[in-house]
Amino acid sequence: MKKITGIYLAAGKSTRMQESKLHLPAGKYSLGSIALKQALLSNLDSTVIVTRPGADIEWIAPELYHGNWKTIESEHAEKGQAYSLQSGIEKAEAGGADAVVVLLADQPFVTAERINQLISTCGKHLQDYAALDRLQPPLLLEKQLFPRLKQLEGDEGARYILRCDTSLRGTFLSSANDSLFYDIDTKEDYQWLLQTVPS
Repeated sequence: MKKITGIYLAAGKSTRMQESKLHLPAGKYSLGSIALKQALLSNLDSTVIVTRPGADIEWIAPELYHGNWKTIESEHAEKGQAYSLQSGIEKAEAGGADAVVVLLADQPFVTAERINQLISTCGKHLQDYAALDRLQPPLLLEKQLFPRLKQLEGDEGARYILRCDTSLRGTFLSSANDSLFYDIDTKEDYQWLLQTVPS
């Protein structure tokens, strides 16, 4: 069986929100806990939560503490998302991961079902990656990409590599749900989310 690790990117500065968005309440959970719960319900073997140095994790709901996850601090997270991704890749690689699923902590509409769709493609068709409709998280990346992912800089993400190298092979799965990719960046986004999630 392939070992697949989730990389949960939670090291953003929340600049546009002007406060820590992962702590914001949204229904029964904080914003940061919504997608994390789905990751823990999915078939991922484990999940690595990547945070900024010194960041608290009080946004993680108490009921999720029994899940198979661990946190790591990305030393250079302030320099851009590439460094948070690298930290997650290095931790997953050290744990023997055959692939990773990259997830964003501010995407509250990602579901375990969609994560499992990606997981089901792992190791098939000699692919390098799998995506749902578009080249953005949630995104499955096979281990042959790890060395290149660790060379990214600034705010470059996996999409930079996947778009630039046309020799890479990927599988695109239909999500039939554009809201899957919505992230919550501004106070307007947050107010919209509050009207959407169950109380």
